[in-house]
Amino acid sequence: MSKQIEVTMEDDFTGEQVTRVICASNFTIGRNGDGFGSLEYQRSRLVEWIKDRANKQHDTSLTLLSWAVI
Repeated sequence: MSKQIEVTMEDDFTGEQVTRVICASNFTIGRNGDGFGSLEYQRSRLVEWIKDRANKQHDTSLTLLSWAVI
């Protein structure tokens, strides 16, 4: 089974916490997508994912709070 990421975000308007489970490919690196890179790299990739996808999917502005590979 492929790894997943549990992402916790906060809605910038309501303060509500939103948790999503997404595919780890959203921040993997390397030829085979098997590396996770530094924490800074992971954070930057997830912030981009939030801007590109999560904000639109939730029709709001979200801020990354935390994440965990599960």
